[in-house]
Amino acid sequence: MLSWRSFVAFLAVPTTKETTSSIWINDDIRPLPPHRRTWGKYAYVSFWAINNLCLSNWQVGSSLVAAGLSVWQTMIAIIIGKIIISLVAVFNGYVGADWHIGFPVFSRNVWGIYGSYLMLLQRILLSLVWLAVQSWTGGLCVTAILASIFSGFQHLDNVFPESSHLTTKQFIGWVLYNVISIPIMYIPPEKTKRLLAAMNTVSFFTLLGMMIWTLSAANGAGPLLSQPTTLKGSTELGWSIVSGITSVIGSIAVGLTNQADYSRFARRPGDQVFGQWFSIMLFGTVMPLFGCLASSATMGIYGEAIWNPPNIALQWLDTDYNAKSRAGAFFAGVGLVICQLAINTVDNAFSTGMDMSGLFPKFINIRRGAYIGLIISIAMCPWELLASAATFIQVLSAYSVFLGPMCGIMITDYWIVRSRRLKLSDLYDPRPQGIYYYIYGVNWRSFIAWVVGFTPLLPGFVNAVNPKVTVPVGCTRLYDLAYPLGFAISAVLYVSICKLWPPVGVGEVDESDYFGTFTAEEATRLGVAPRDEIEGVEVFGMSKEVNMNGLHLLVAAFSLIDIAFSRSLLRGGGQGAKYVKSYPSTVQNGISHVKFVSSPGNNSGLYTGLDGPKLDIINNTVTQWWYFDAVSTDLASSFTVIFFTTSSVGFPFTLPNGSVTVAYIWATFPDGTVFSEYTSASFATVTTVGDGSSGSWGSTGFRWDGDPMMQKYIVTIESKSSDVNGTLQLDSIAPAHYPSGPVNDMERQSMEVAPHIGWTNAVPDSKGTVNFNIKGVNLQFEGSAYHDQNWADAPFETLVGSWYWGHGRLGNYSLVWFSLITPSHEHYVNSYVSFNGNVLCASNSSDYFNVSTMGRDTQYPPRKDDIPKGFSMEFDLGDAEGGVLAVNVTTKTVITEMPALYYRWIGSIEGRLSSQSEPLPSGPAVHDLFTLSE
Repeated sequence: MLSWRSFVAFLAVPTTKETTSSIWINDDIRPLPPHRRTWGKYAYVSFWAINNLCLSNWQVGSSLVAAGLSVWQTMIAIIIGKIIISLVAVFNGYVGADWHIGFPVFSRNVWGIYGSYLMLLQRILLSLVWLAVQSWTGGLCVTAILASIFSGFQHLDNVFPESSHLTTKQFIGWVLYNVISIPIMYIPPEKTKRLLAAMNTVSFFTLLGMMIWTLSAANGAGPLLSQPTTLKGSTELGWSIVSGITSVIGSIAVGLTNQADYSRFARRPGDQVFGQWFSIMLFGTVMPLFGCLASSATMGIYGEAIWNPPNIALQWLDTDYNAKSRAGAFFAGVGLVICQLAINTVDNAFSTGMDMSGLFPKFINIRRGAYIGLIISIAMCPWELLASAATFIQVLSAYSVFLGPMCGIMITDYWIVRSRRLKLSDLYDPRPQGIYYYIYGVNWRSFIAWVVGFTPLLPGFVNAVNPKVTVPVGCTRLYDLAYPLGFAISAVLYVSICKLWPPVGVGEVDESDYFGTFTAEEATRLGVAPRDEIEGVEVFGMSKEVNMNGLHLLVAAFSLIDIAFSRSLLRGGGQGAKYVKSYPSTVQNGISHVKFVSSPGNNSGLYTGLDGPKLDIINNTVTQWWYFDAVSTDLASSFTVIFFTTSSVGFPFTLPNGSVTVAYIWATFPDGTVFSEYTSASFATVTTVGDGSSGSWGSTGFRWDGDPMMQKYIVTIESKSSDVNGTLQLDSIAPAHYPSGPVNDMERQSMEVAPHIGWTNAVPDSKGTVNFNIKGVNLQFEGSAYHDQNWADAPFETLVGSWYWGHGRLGNYSLVWFSLITPSHEHYVNSYVSFNGNVLCASNSSDYFNVSTMGRDTQYPPRKDDIPKGFSMEFDLGDAEGGVLAVNVTTKTVITEMPALYYRWIGSIEGRLSSQSEPLPSGPAVHDLFTLSE
């Protein structure tokens, strides 16, 4: 039976090869990598053409004419409004082009990690209104098509009352339009640029053709073109033009707030600018002029101004239902349906999906959000919003009161307060130490500036919503200036507050490109360390479970819409998926989220694989390293390399210069020579591949590559500075394991070998092949090789009193052992034995393993000044596997030492089973010892 936890996991947005979904991120709201940024200049011409070659833009001019302005006064208001729109679009869109993030994520910077939710909810509401309005208009276009084809539909009786503002035909067309929208919404936004271009072409020629027909049928532009304004006095006229400008801006004010949602698709910052200016200023002014001309011409033809294009097509059929009018209505209807599908999908449905994805990224992606928005919009009454020109203008203008101040704050925050510099990693992390957490996750500065910006406009807003509420004329004048005035007040106030009380972290950027977002050129320009060979990114998020309250349950229910599609697309891609983590060379501030429990499969929580990174940042207290060694069968040679990501406090045995990303090598030669060297990297990148890993320490030439099943690892060093070149290859002969036992893909397993200390053993034993040239001397041998990973979430010296670890090969037996005593004298052990690749023992229980020291006057645990000659151990394998395996490990050669603190040796291992009288063939071992406290 499916458990509740499994059901929730099933509904979650699927993990992709680039992103593990959490309550803060999914693949749709992560910073976009270069391969997903495909829009150039002409793609943005096409995108903004969608916003302007649309029926709502046509209706802007017609509505203003109907409200009392002359055509030419209307055009003045439109041109001024479009100039303001262009400026806001360009400046508000640059953050997406620079940092490749959308409005939901950028909002976390402006309003705070949690404060952004209010802005997302506001935008979702507005997008839903527009989705409903545009779907109704699209339904009228479908109605025209059906009426042109079926004469019975044209004469269909209306079952709705006159007061409902809709007819049966319109209702049927609206329902069908919504059904047609469903497959279009399935397409990812970044893949729509060619579709947009085709839709724009059809839309333009359809609307152009309708405008030409009206002018031809009216034998000119009609009476409205020469009709003077019906407004009295220059003051009333002037303020009406100002109100018209605000209405023009209000018609697209919702879209201006989320410019980053689409500018993030730009191949290069600046590609979006030409398209914004060109389409807004050309198509944005031409299309309302078409609307004005057509409205004027229809007054001459029919005696009333028809400002909604589908109604013109329907009027053709009502006036003369013949073959000619039916053909015209059909082709016009098809073109208008395409026009509405374009604007409604791209500008409304996708926008709703993006904002909902920002609210619930664990359960909603863009596609799911678009479908949820479509369902909610159906519950609205869009025909009421379009019942009259006055109502339509009211809908356009009302929310400018709140959106102008929003945009003013967003633009000044990015361009003035932060000087176009953001720290991407903190936008996806709600820890209190993050620079966008502010106070309880809310940026009080922006909220104060926002409220002050719209408060003077509220009386006029109330009057506009309900004209029965009388307010002083000054209040209505302020409301007429709603967008630009609110923008200016909030912008100036926000900058002033930030000057007096600067936010934390202004000017900070990530030291490394953690998300694989930037090209090398971009990373250099932004001051971020680039990452090469980026194929994905693992974002470390919150590990706590999401509380499935009523709202989440609603979201989860809607998520079922695309489960089948998503699962089928992603099935079979897990083993080759790559998750990349990058670490800078300096200590980072903040809490490091540390992984101590395995994640089975690829969709459970934070996916790191057995051998992948376990820390999200390296602060001043944590430590993490990947260890490789090989020892020859005759014990004459060895090679060891350790890749560190640790601070000098977290692990005080690395470089004193504070470098976090360090690689050490040690080598012993047959003549007794011991070589050691280290190198510091400017950054380190570790990739999880299945359960295996690969790592690259910047440009030092130090790297390793592992396969997904941990069967083969190759360590490659090509270091000119160290004069070391060659490879260490490990071909595994013993299965990987966790401290708690063998790898079990169906269960979550503990990765703690002791409290706060993690350990995973990817290669307990392998055929090791060493082929290096070190300072001109060859080091070549075969023998036993080993690889593991260690990490801790507290300073190493506070966790370890003494530590004894090692591995060896005894005949066909592969052995690994661990004995750790904490400063408070708590004892933890771990034992592993495999025989010919079959695991006989993998346990953290002292019932199966014990250890003691060898040598006169020595004791266990070892003391700082008491270095044993070796160690004796017993592994209880059970009677079925031969009883107790007793072994002695004798020290032969010192690889490295820090007297009285740390030793690593080559040793020989001997032993036998209690069920046998003959000893097993002896073999090589490598073991080390920490003695940090008495």
